[in-house]
Amino acid sequence: MKGRRLALAGVVVGLILTAIVSGCGGGMVVTYQVDGSAAEAAVSYKDAAREMQSLDVALPWETTIKAGEEFAFELEAVNLSDGGTLRCAVVVDGDTLGDMEGRRSVGCSGDVRKSGSSTTSSFRGSADAVVQEHIDRGIDYAEDGDLEAAIAEFEEAIALNPESVNAHGNLGIACVQLERFEEGIAAYQEALKLDPEHADLHYNLGLAYRKAGRPDDAVTAYERAVELAPDMFDAHKNLGLVHADEGRTEEAITALERYLEVRPDAPDRTEVEQDIAELREQLQSLGSTCRNEAGGYAIRYPDGWYEIQKGAETSLAPSQEDYGAPTLSSPLITLFTWPLAETTANLGLQAGAGPEDYLEVFAQRLDAELDESGTGELGGYPAALGATSGVLRGATYDGNLAIVVTEDRLFLAEALALPEQWSDFHTTFGEMLKSLSFFTPEAVYRNERGGYAVRPPQGWKYREAGANVTFVEEEADFEKGMGEAPRVIVSAGQVSEIVPGAGADESADARAIVATMAELFVGAGEIEDTTVAGRPAAIADVSDVVDGVMCRGRQAAVVLGERYVYVLGLASMEVWDEMSPVYDELLASLSVGE
Repeated sequence: MKGRRLALAGVVVGLILTAIVSGCGGGMVVTYQVDGSAAEAAVSYKDAAREMQSLDVALPWETTIKAGEEFAFELEAVNLSDGGTLRCAVVVDGDTLGDMEGRRSVGCSGDVRKSGSSTTSSFRGSADAVVQEHIDRGIDYAEDGDLEAAIAEFEEAIALNPESVNAHGNLGIACVQLERFEEGIAAYQEALKLDPEHADLHYNLGLAYRKAGRPDDAVTAYERAVELAPDMFDAHKNLGLVHADEGRTEEAITALERYLEVRPDAPDRTEVEQDIAELREQLQSLGSTCRNEAGGYAIRYPDGWYEIQKGAETSLAPSQEDYGAPTLSSPLITLFTWPLAETTANLGLQAGAGPEDYLEVFAQRLDAELDESGTGELGGYPAALGATSGVLRGATYDGNLAIVVTEDRLFLAEALALPEQWSDFHTTFGEMLKSLSFFTPEAVYRNERGGYAVRPPQGWKYREAGANVTFVEEEADFEKGMGEAPRVIVSAGQVSEIVPGAGADESADARAIVATMAELFVGAGEIEDTTVAGRPAAIADVSDVVDGVMCRGRQAAVVLGERYVYVLGLASMEVWDEMSPVYDELLASLSVGE
């Protein structure tokens, strides 16, 4: 769809006046004047021989000519300074016929006639008239299909008057039609700086964003357009189409229904109603939403399916039995996210690698045959999608592997099915990918095997080993001794493994675990009873030499029936005072499952 031609009010100002000026007989003395706050200007004027003269002058400037008893005067000035204003005036026999002020260009024209002792004149003044002429010529060129010439005219208009909304807006239209999308976007943005509530400009910006492959920005622009002009039906329709493309089915339906409301006689009503019906079918078929807080992603999936999350990993299957089946018998979907920089290094890729590079590496690591592949966008980020095949759980499968690269995360989605199932299921998986969206991950680490979750300090790294996890400030700290770099260790297990013969008294068991752990790792101070995550717990300060470094720290244990969660914080003597509140906050964030 083409951009809307901007119907902006022109900046040409016309003034016509007729004056009767008393004077002496004979010819006339005509004086052209150009002044203002600008320093210099390009001046054109009609001389006594009725010929146009042009010159660059410092301001103020004037020139006088001797005309006959009838003269058609013309004066035009263009600002050559970085700023300031211009004023032009025409004086006949000492009497000013009129003047005009403007920023980038001004003009004075008209006729003067002397008859006996009386002089009759007409005066027309224009401000920035040259700018409008360039815009008009540019529009004519664009309508004739000569977009390069149109752009040249619009750019000339902007050079003369950088504050011309009309020139910036029409430049944007021409650039987008030439598929120079980023230039068009920049032109619209400049126009909107000058007129931020111009609905057509927001609509045109939305078109440019959509064609440039920036759907989220397109949505923002369309939404602003309909906010300013609620009955702008094209904006409602395009908003719906972008939402549909991005898998935001409910939003798409709402926008398309609004389009039909504001345009009840829409010529494409039948087609749009059919699109809405199909979207409703998709909504019913993908009636559930997975939202993985740890991974920072959400995706719709078929209603009634089984979902299980393990940290940033999600698995989906038609049923729990299908998920746990020893052989592949139904479609399976697995979703992951990892830190981008760390994963890139682990895969042996360079920073800045494209999604297609990750796709190839993961296909090899999954022992999948990568057939066809392509790139595009999913959830507003660069993505690659490949058709795969291989063997899993003793069965041959066909599937898809998708990779999305966000600012700081790598997302992977793998879908598998038996070959006879895949021909039908791949369409469902495609619709699921359209619904994919990303958000800031919840700053919570979850350990499904240990049945606990904690909120580590922002930016800290972790390494997981079954039900245990270690948190450190920097990746390199993992290679240092326990006394050399601050760390927090969380572990979980059966109480009986630590305290043989433990009873039903959870408080006593928690104290026993802290005492036992103190014997295994470091010396412990006085053990105190407390509550953590709403459960009985015990806590004690620690101090000892670890890896040749004198350390201080704190340990706590929480008991849930037969299970425990243990949290140890440790740092050198010099660092512990700073580390202590970090440990306390992490411990306070602990949550445990029943």
